[in-house]
Parts: sequence; C-alpha cells; structure tokens
Amino acid sequence: MAGVALSRLWDTHPKIAFPLHLMSCSMMGLVAVVLWLEGNRGTGAIIAVLFVIDVAALVLATIDAAQNGWTRNTGI
Repeated sequence: MAGVALSRLWDTHPKIAFPLHLMSCSMMGLVAVVLWLEGNRGTGAIIAVLFVIDVAALVLATIDAAQNGWTRNTGI
C-alpha cells in the first residue's frame, strides 16, 4: 500500500516523494540490520532483499524525476 502511495506521489510531487522514499529505505535497511544482528538471519535476509528493491526503485524514480525537471509527469 505504501509503495502505491509513493509511486503516485512520484508522479505528482517528486520533490516531496524523494525524502519520504529515502526515509522508508533507511528505515527498512535499519530493520534488516537489526534483525540480522539479533540472529534472525532469514527474516533479515528477506527484508534486505526488499531493501535492495526499494533502493533500486528510488534510484530509477529519482533519475526519471530529474530528467523531467522535477515537475509533474504528464506522460503515460
């Protein structure tokens, strides 16, 4: 649900979406590290994979927003 909200926010308000997406990536990475260090290797690994996917989405969305001049995406 949060991913859908972030993707819609990237289309309408990318300057707001960037820090929110960055915060969500940071929190997910922190949770993965904490779980890994506590010995929950499987759960930590799953969340780490999700973290990598979220970071990739952040990079791609940032590149797209920068190419559009950080304005609303009017294309499909």
